[in-house]
Amino acid sequence: MRGDDQKEAEEFAVFFERNMSALRGYLINAGSGETTADDIVQDTFLATRLYWQTIRSLDKPEAYLYKVATRCLYKERRRSVRCPGDSGQLPS
Repeated sequence: MRGDDQKEAEEFAVFFERNMSALRGYLINAGSGETTADDIVQDTFLATRLYWQTIRSLDKPEAYLYKVATRCLYKERRRSVRCPGDSGQLPS
């Protein structure tokens, strides 16, 4: 079983290296700032890793990345529209 886990981890690492920069670029081109793009990329790949056994069998696992990342970007935009100027700190 350990050999299968290692193979799966290596396969995911290759998938990550192959897609990380392009996904980040996509988010920046879609209007995300660099810091937000980095956060979304991290969240997207974490979600992908958690379900990698299922995702890797998809015809186009990259499409899953972009769908999750796009949803995260929309969520972030909604959050920033609701609270413009919110510093995230409680009033004193």
